[in-house]
Amino acid sequence: MKKIETTLHLYDEELELTIKEEEQERYIAAAEYVTQKYNAYAQAYQGKKSDHTIALMTLLDVALNPMD
Repeated sequence: MKKIETTLHLYDEELELTIKEEEQERYIAAAEYVTQKYNAYAQAYQGKKSDHTIALMTLLDVALNPMD
């Protein structure tokens, strides 16, 4: 099992990780999924809710509606 270093883009952050090579596509898809969810909440609540609250709303959404 080979490990690789990768950089994922999550919302407005770059996250550097060391992961199993065979899981890279899953990580990329998950980062895109989370970013999409966060963007939807940010668009709906920017200026009304804090970034922290938007992140928590995103976490709940992802926990209740995991990727298929």
